[in-house]
Amino acid sequence: MALAGALLAGAAPVVSPPTARMVLAPTHFPGWQTHNVTFPLVVRDPVRGVWRMYYTGSATDQVGEAAWDLWSTGVVTSRDLVRWSYPEDYEPVLIGQRFLEGDLVDLSGGERPFDAIRAAATSVLRDGSGWRAWYTGWNGDERSLGGGRVEQVHSRIGQATSTDGVRWTKRPGTAELAAALGLGAAGAIDSVSAAHPSVLKAGTTYHLWYEAYDGRVWRIAHAHSADGLAWTTDGAAVEPGADGALDARGARQPVARKTAAGYELWY
Repeated sequence: MALAGALLAGAAPVVSPPTARMVLAPTHFPGWQTHNVTFPLVVRDPVRGVWRMYYTGSATDQVGEAAWDLWSTGVVTSRDLVRWSYPEDYEPVLIGQRFLEGDLVDLSGGERPFDAIRAAATSVLRDGSGWRAWYTGWNGDERSLGGGRVEQVHSRIGQATSTDGVRWTKRPGTAELAAALGLGAAGAIDSVSAAHPSVLKAGTTYHLWYEAYDGRVWRIAHAHSADGLAWTTDGAAVEPGADGALDARGARQPVARKTAAGYELWY
């Protein structure tokens, strides 16, 4: 039986009473989110006086790491954080290049866009008068684990900007394949994958926490940037726990938040 939970970095596991209620569920139409809605991030839109929830949707059963599930990013809005409304067209706001370019990207060979299949697990930040997003891109790369099993590898982090938080433009980054944050050098903690960004801005510096995978261990890493596009990596921020700990098999899916006392990192 798998054990799932949430940890606050540097603290014991948090156990809360079962008071949750469902506010968003997969939809039969449109087809891009019929099976999963996950990875929510809620931010305030001060101009329109509403809350926005950015989330990841999928139209494929999550059978395992081998599934070529096409994850995209959607958005819903709310005034009370309980009742959420879809946009009129129900369409995602960030999608993989394979669909962005009308299915014209040939995935059978050559150099694929880093986000050919997936644009998901998005971190959104109100920045000045506009919006910025960092998302997980995946191009379909896999590696064999033996016994007919494979795992998805070579996730990278991309960036997009928006004036209204709904219509987004992807921005080429300075890393490999035009990602904002690419893979690390051979042997680095993020040499196999860099994914699931969480970004905050402190003064003039952007801080990025993300999943780093070296092919063996998942860690949470940190990077910083002066412009949010070109990043300098700083190594591991959270290592896996000891045997028997909730995070013994890896630390993943970071969510950072600013508090009155400093910062919290949930994962």
